[in-house]
Amino acid sequence: YLIECYGSSESFYKIGVSLHGAIHRFNSRKKMPYKFNLISEIELDAEKIMRIESELHKKLKNNKYKPSLFFHGHTECFSSISSEVAEFFGVSL
Repeated sequence: YLIECYGSSESFYKIGVSLHGAIHRFNSRKKMPYKFNLISEIELDAEKIMRIESELHKKLKNNKYKPSLFFHGHTECFSSISSEVAEFFGVSL
């Protein structure tokens, strides 16, 4: 999934993998202390999606972002998304 997270003073993107989708994964303020918009979700088999997630994170390594609030998955956040990664998700940002 690709989500855009935002709060009072920050905004960033998160790319991750979830068995039940991002909405279910972050269904409480405890799990996700930021408001967020689901931008895109892609369903693929587990092995393939884990490989793709790793590749996308590598492509965005220069855009790493550290959120000020902790949540599980906080290390998979980015200040911006490249057009190549956005295209993979079928969106334009």
